[in-house]
Amino acid sequence: MMAHLEVQVLFGASVGGRSGGVFRDEFGRWFLGFARFVGRCDVLIVELLAIHDGLLQAWVSGYSRVELESDCLEAVRIITSSSSALDGNALVVSIKELIGREWSVVVHHIGYVNNRVVDMLASRDRGLDVAHTLFSGPPADIASIVEEELAGHASTVGEVDGIR
Repeated sequence: MMAHLEVQVLFGASVGGRSGGVFRDEFGRWFLGFARFVGRCDVLIVELLAIHDGLLQAWVSGYSRVELESDCLEAVRIITSSSSALDGNALVVSIKELIGREWSVVVHHIGYVNNRVVDMLASRDRGLDVAHTLFSGPPADIASIVEEELAGHASTVGEVDGIR
């Protein structure tokens, strides 16, 4: 089974970090979303937490192929070993261990515009605590955007690089 995973982080100095992600199949159909309020933390760490959360959920769900997209170039560089930043960090080590398991993980850096749905998930911080909130279907306020993207009407302009 193949999963397409997009992650996004929103960050504000007064509010802290929030992350979200969405899993889609190879045709762009939604099958799981998640959001988390992290609190005050470095934005790069929040991005790495979102990547870790998504990869762990994909592994537990039994997916054998994952295409991971992030709009954070530094996070992509760190987890694809093209950057030595945060070498030895437990979170980075855990992400690299997940990527190295018996499955196929491809990592892409994408432009911000490609993450509209995930951006809206990450902004859903009301009522969230540090635990994950899982969404088996798109929340009502973003369902139309999910449908637009599925139909191919949404903008998908972005740069892709950083493949594992």
